Amino acid sequence: MGKDPSAQTADVPFEIDDPTVAEDGFIESYGRLDAAECLIFCGWMSHAYAAGQDRSVTVRFERGSVSAPARIAFHRREDLGARGVGFVILAQSRQRRLGQLLHLELRHGQDARDKLETDAPSLVLTAAGGIRELSDRLIAERAAAMLEISTGHPNIAPMQALLKRRFLGEGYIDAYGHHAASGGWLISGWISNDWIGHVSLPIELVALFDGGASSGVVVLNFFERPDLAGRGLGVILHFASVDDGLGRLHTLLLTAGEAVVSMRPAGQIGRIASDAIEASFLGLITESDPNPAREKLRELVCRAAFSGRDTLVDLPDQVLIGVDEAICCGDDSVVLMGWLLTRPDTIRAVRLRSAEQSVAVDMDRFMLWVERPDVMDAVGRAQGFEDSRCGFILRIPIARRFGEDMYLEVETRAGDIGFKPVPRAKLEGMAAIRRMLAGIETQYNDIDLLYDRVLGPAIAELNTRRLAVPTRVQTLLLGAQTEAPRISVIVPLYGRVDFMELQMALFATNPIGNDVEIIYVLDDPLRMREVQFLAASLYERFKVPFKLLCLSQNLGYAPANNVGLRASSGEFVCFMNSDVFPDGAHWLGRLVSHLEADPGLGVVGPVLLFEDDSVQHQGIEFRSLPQFAGWLFAMHKRKGFRLPAEIGLVRETAITGACMVMRRCDIGSVGAFDDAFIIGDFEDTDLCFRLRARGLSAAVDFGVRMHHLERKSQESSAVLWRTNLTLYNAWVHQRRWADTIRQLEGVR
Repeated sequence: MGKDPSAQTADVPFEIDDPTVAEDGFIESYGRLDAAECLIFCGWMSHAYAAGQDRSVTVRFERGSVSAPARIAFHRREDLGARGVGFVILAQSRQRRLGQLLHLELRHGQDARDKLETDAPSLVLTAAGGIRELSDRLIAERAAAMLEISTGHPNIAPMQALLKRRFLGEGYIDAYGHHAASGGWLISGWISNDWIGHVSLPIELVALFDGGASSGVVVLNFFERPDLAGRGLGVILHFASVDDGLGRLHTLLLTAGEAVVSMRPAGQIGRIASDAIEASFLGLITESDPNPAREKLRELVCRAAFSGRDTLVDLPDQVLIGVDEAICCGDDSVVLMGWLLTRPDTIRAVRLRSAEQSVAVDMDRFMLWVERPDVMDAVGRAQGFEDSRCGFILRIPIARRFGEDMYLEVETRAGDIGFKPVPRAKLEGMAAIRRMLAGIETQYNDIDLLYDRVLGPAIAELNTRRLAVPTRVQTLLLGAQTEAPRISVIVPLYGRVDFMELQMALFATNPIGNDVEIIYVLDDPLRMREVQFLAASLYERFKVPFKLLCLSQNLGYAPANNVGLRASSGEFVCFMNSDVFPDGAHWLGRLVSHLEADPGLGVVGPVLLFEDDSVQHQGIEFRSLPQFAGWLFAMHKRKGFRLPAEIGLVRETAITGACMVMRRCDIGSVGAFDDAFIIGDFEDTDLCFRLRARGLSAAVDFGVRMHHLERKSQESSAVLWRTNLTLYNAWVHQRRWADTIRQLEGVR
């Protein structure tokens, strides 16, 4: 290749002379370094996969598998030439004794669950024939030697530091127990001088129980043990972890720099009950070395447990918190809504806790401040506060779902602890989404952070859970149904169901064909009886056969249309709003004919007019709105203008879902409307862009004209929560398609 490897970049470590390779690579040696709690793999892979450092692995063994973030570094292999490069992979794992290696799958992204699309696919590496697991010393030495010849990678230094970890000395556990009040484990025992001589902060800890592993923030102090005759010191430590159901503690690994000590129980020791922790450990803490660690341990072991009472009022520093609503968004986050009044820098830390779990609350990152003049009038001014932006919506990421009885633990700068009970979560689904979005003024705020960190993830979780509830569909057949329809017309109903009458009258006056099935989807369960009677009446009057699907819950525009789609069978599908009215006959056949004539056309629609015959829709363009962080919003071209004289088919970036016709096969290839959009915004343009990604365009036929009353079929959109929900849909759309739109339309 003829180039200095140190001159290569980290993303593309080596120049590729010949990208054609016969194999993707192999694992040539592997093992586990217990002192670093990691698996090590060495081998080679094709140049095509040797880019970037953020990776994750799933490793399959004879007796189980491991999924974990991984660090990787590459080095030149002269024996491979252009076939590939050598690699060293370190994957954090606490699992042991899994048997023979089968294969390793390497992905981009630090999280093995990361589903973001990347240009480089995942790579599956199998073990070279006959290899066996090496001892920790041999695999560490081999990996270290390979890292010495690796260049240009930021992973190298931290990987080398992990490989240098070694067990030093010995340690034993004399007593341990979980302390509910401090949310952690208290452990006492002793450690030999070999490890103590290497102690530096911070100290990393891994506790291995019969039922799993745990780790947390460590507070540690030493005390004299005359019985050790100078061989070591007594140790007492606390590490934060509310997980107390993992069974017997059998190993404690403490890491200080490169030195690791393994502490094991000294004989058959029993676990100390939570209510006996203070009596068992306070004396040892008092005897330990006089320093800040001793005082912190004393404070932890003497901490009172949560009794269900609000103890913030007892704190010397003023901290006033009201929690009005708690919303469990799923297994990934909890949202708290309320208000907070306190002086700057009073609070050191806040934790959300229950009997089963505890998690630190990051108020700087995940809290949205909102106006609460009611709090200022009732409490704030009387206590000397002036800022009415004391209300908050706080999203708290969690590892697993919390129990019903949650509370906040507030720690002040002075080290005092107070508790605030959190009301039980009651709202779910759309009720929870409405509650979150009501009363938030978003214009000109930092809505990127607002939706990226707080509202967006929480609403997405709630919507996913809402749609996961099975929906019952009651079907009413009116008249003799078309046995083998060529075209399916799907019309969702919500709110203004009376438009159905005018639409059916027009279908009767201007027949759309005997090979067409008409499907109405009632997405408004409270009106089911009313609409069923109306449907029977309409068939009796107009004699146009149709099908009525009544949903047991309000799903929203996208999923309601998808329910109708699943119940349909036409080769072509027309999605149509109930407030869209054709001006004459043959409109449907004409729109379908465009799809038949042009395989590159994916979706086509008519020109839509207001009641005064001015343009409502003749295609969509996108505009950047500065009041909403410059996000790109769909705008109807020439809205309110006179209808242009042109008659033919005009290609557009996207068209509205108020009336769009597609091939069923194309809908299947892109996945229909996306349920991620809630109620009814941006689903149509998202669908158009997914079609475009498959090389299929959108168009408007200026020769087909219909009237559209525009949102008259829905509830009023003047409600603030509904406006903010539109912003949520805009956020989803923006994160997916902003770059595509800017390339297509040149929008800045």
